[in-house]
Amino acid sequence: MSKLTNCKACGKEMTKRSICPNCGKDQRIFFVRHKILTVLAVLIIALIGFVTNAYVAGQATVLVLIIMCIIGSVVDKVQSKKVAR
Repeated sequence: MSKLTNCKACGKEMTKRSICPNCGKDQRIFFVRHKILTVLAVLIIALIGFVTNAYVAGQATVLVLIIMCIIGSVVDKVQSKKVAR
């Protein structure tokens, strides 16, 4: 199996799953390009699942607060790393 493919923008040969060295077009899939959004989407889906399950048990408020604190700390760490660059 070849590890080379053609760029979707300029047609030059390049490696798969990377950025084209000729035109700079990012060839990676959305989830690889946007890791933070992917993690947040997974956490939100998990939050909805936990809340609907915990709502039946009557423990939704505590669970929502815990998950929101975790999400907040992750976002804070990511933002502080971006500022440090």
